[in-house]
Amino acid sequence: MSRLSIELLGAVEALPAEQLGDSLDWRELEPHCLDYVLNQGQCGSCWAFGSSTALSDRFCIKTGKKSLLSPQDLVACDFAGQLGCHGGYPKRAYEYLEFFGSPSLACFPYTSGVTKVAGHCHHYCADGTAHPHRYYAQKFKSRSCKGANST
Repeated sequence: MSRLSIELLGAVEALPAEQLGDSLDWRELEPHCLDYVLNQGQCGSCWAFGSSTALSDRFCIKTGKKSLLSPQDLVACDFAGQLGCHGGYPKRAYEYLEFFGSPSLACFPYTSGVTKVAGHCHHYCADGTAHPHRYYAQKFKSRSCKGANST
């Protein structure tokens, strides 16, 4: 099993508001990183979809390689204050991705949307083979917005 790691937030330079555009279209900026829309079905797993998709996107943007990560791994295996199909927290999901990583969606397909339960945490792919590799997030770096107007 190999370990692939990607930093979620690199050095970010603040831009004056007048330099920001009115919109951003990822279909134009990073079209090779886009994939089909995933459906969480009858499971409250938006926290897992958001976290796994965000790391998948960061990995693609940084490396140019597209790899969808498994929200099912988070739903079934992340028990640190998460409630599986009954909700969870993206920040805690990122912490899980830092320490345990995630296999690809192809390795560990999403089933909770149909079964309506978190399912079992597996340490092998759906076809019975070992995880070929897991994708890890580097430690999340919190940044403050200096000079931002808060309401």
